[in-house]
Amino acid sequence: FGSHWDERLFHTELMGAKFNIRNLLSPLTLALMEDTGWYVADYSASSISPFGHGAGCDFADEDCLRNGVVPPYGRGNFCDMEMFVSDGTLANFWTCDPGRTHIAL
Repeated sequence: FGSHWDERLFHTELMGAKFNIRNLLSPLTLALMEDTGWYVADYSASSISPFGHGAGCDFADEDCLRNGVVPPYGRGNFCDMEMFVSDGTLANFWTCDPGRTHIAL
């Protein structure tokens, strides 16, 4: 661990390396704060991210893409083609960039 959670595993986490207004404060981050001994967390203020939730160990241990295709454990979390989706406002848009396809060793 460094100063942020691993973006590959905690993409929607407030303590992830990239800021996004829709990022969530997770129980994991609150537990880290409590473990410092400086804070008492209010876990009712946290949210469990749907990103990777329930996807199993392969989600964390294996590549995002296999032979250019999203494997079953990554469906709904990773993409195999570049996408941009918008509802016409700047507040609600989503992108998918398949450029980040492997975990660091």
